[in-house]
Formats: sequence, C-alpha cells, structure tokens
Amino acid sequence: MYYKVVNQFDIDMLLKAAEEGFVPEIKNKPEDYKKACKLSIQSLREQILRFDLFYGEHRKPDADLGGYAYFLPTLEDVSRFFAEIKAMHGLTELPSEFDDTVAETDDTEFLEELFIPSSDFAILCTYPRRKNT
Repeated sequence: MYYKVVNQFDIDMLLKAAEEGFVPEIKNKPEDYKKACKLSIQSLREQILRFDLFYGEHRKPDADLGGYAYFLPTLEDVSRFFAEIKAMHGLTELPSEFDDTVAETDDTEFLEELFIPSSDFAILCTYPRRKNT
C-alpha cells in the first residue's frame, strides 16, 4: 500500500501508527527495518511541516498550492505503486530536484525524492530500495 500525506495531522497519525506497530505492511518486518521506516517517516514529517508553514495546514491537496507526500513502506509497494504514482502526476520524464537517503538497514535504504511539477507545487516520495552491493 502507499500513504498519501498532506499535512501535520496525516504524518503524525502515520508516525503514531508506525511506533505502535499498526502499519500492517511493516508489522512482520525485522526490527532494524521498522526502525528505518520510523526514521524515514520522521524525516518526511520535517518536510510536511514546511508545506504546512508556507502553504497552510488546511490546504486541499489537489486544488491548493504546496503539495503533499507519498510514503511507500516496502519494496513490494514500490514495485506495485511507484511508477503509477509518478505517471498519475506526470513525473515519469521529470527528474527529481533532489534525493536523499534518510534511513537504512544492512541491505535497504530509504530515499526521499522531491519532484516539483510546477512553481508552487511539490510531490515528495519516501520509499525503500535495495542497496547496490
């Protein structure tokens, strides 16, 4: 599954669910993976707070300026949904403005990737990928 995060309320609820073990996709993952997920959600929270600060926390995600984020918790979710999310927003040919590794395990890293499809709208995607070995 994926999680669409618009404002502080959304990200706080996702973080709370992850901390309490209620994100079903990661419930049976190893502890280091769960920890990396929580760290990546915390990093995502910092970005969402910026959207709220500059564009308002009560903005409408598809109508107002600012943007939102997607969190994909597992490699399976990335393979199932990421290309479709990018296609839906016209991001398939658009390079990201930046990407950063925000958490990692021995074999997986969580990336934060920012896309800016217009001057006042951004889409931030946080997701895992296998490390290059």
